[in-house]
Formats: sequence, structure tokens, C-alpha cells
Amino acid sequence: MKKSIRAAILFICLWILSSCSYSFENNPRTEGDDQQILTDSSILSYTKINALVLAPKCLGCHSGKDEPMLNSYSLVLANKEKIYEQVITTQKMPKGRSLTTSHIQALKLWLDAGAPEQASTQPETSPNGSDQSLQRPVLWPEVRDKVIARNCTSCHFAGNTDGISSYEDYETVKATIGTIFYTVSIQPVMPPPPADWPEDQPNPNQLTREQKDLISAWVNDGMKE
Repeated sequence: MKKSIRAAILFICLWILSSCSYSFENNPRTEGDDQQILTDSSILSYTKINALVLAPKCLGCHSGKDEPMLNSYSLVLANKEKIYEQVITTQKMPKGRSLTTSHIQALKLWLDAGAPEQASTQPETSPNGSDQSLQRPVLWPEVRDKVIARNCTSCHFAGNTDGISSYEDYETVKATIGTIFYTVSIQPVMPPPPADWPEDQPNPNQLTREQKDLISAWVNDGMKE
């Protein structure tokens, strides 16, 4: 009997640990940073809302399976009233993926502000942040040459047989930056790991810290060409 109880407890603990999507090392934001992002509408942007809510909770369905499509800023903006009704008012969405109260509050603040693509102000960067050495503003050619061309266009090229988006084009990258940012920085599953790589190990092919900071700075600087 005792062995069964111990086994059950061990199973529950392992299940809880395995449900964590990524480690603190991969997402080193502090609780204070999150609280500022979730409660200050002046620093909420499409990229942040996409990373917090849309990509992890909505795009599993609304990027090819169910209407409306929400996999770009223009589509989200066109459907912001529907999003407000379904997520904030009736809370019918997302199906099977409940949002925290804080994330609902952040989404509401952003929608109430008109769903801006860019934040009206930017949070202060930590004095020890590695992006302090970046030349600002960061422009598209630097992101293209140091990140996209080195890590993405081997798959994301024009006319590829898999039918995936070409990241050689500025407009395409800008339109899908929310998904790109989430998959390379928030939960770094891109560029993909080797085919036989264990799922419980950090992705060895993910971008460097400097590359992630470069993309973040480009977004904060307005994704200028």
C-alpha cells in the first residue's frame, strides 16, 4: 500500500515537472518584469500579446484550422472585436486552454488601447542587459544578415517545396514577427533541433543570446527597414 502511494506521488511530481514548457534559463524574465508587462498598457505591443496569449493559446487552431485566422498582426487587428467578445466578454475562448487572470487583463488592456502594433513606450532595459552594446535603432539588414540568413533561410526560402513562408522578404518577416519571436525566443523550438534530439533537453540549434536580443531590439525599435 505504501509503495503504491509513493509511486502515485512520484508520478504526480513527474507529471507536474514535465508540464513546464521551458526552464527559467530559457525565459529569464523576473516576476517584476512580467507584472509590469501585464499591467501597463503603454508597454504592451502585438509582439508581447502574441507571445503571452495568441501563440501559445490560440494559434494551434487559428493559424490554418479554424476561422478567424490570427497568425499575423493585420488579421488580429481585423478581428479584435471578435477576440474581445470571445475571450474577454463571454470567455468561450480559448477552448481547452484557459488563460490566467493576469493574461486576460493584459489582453483586455491591449485591446482597449486599440490593439497597437508597437508599444507607446518601452520598458527600461536592465543595466546589465546584453543589448546595451547594440547600435540603435536596429534595422532590417542587420537582422537579416545576422539572424535570418544564418539560421532561417535554409528552410524558409522562396519557392520551397514545403510551402512554408519565405523569410527572405522583409514584409513577410514583419507580418509574422509575433510567431517568429515566440518560437525563437520565448519557447525556442526554432531553428529545429536535430531529428533524434531528446525532447527534454534544451534545443542545441537555438539562437544565441545576442541574436535573440537583436530581434527583440529590432521589434522595440519599430521593425524599421
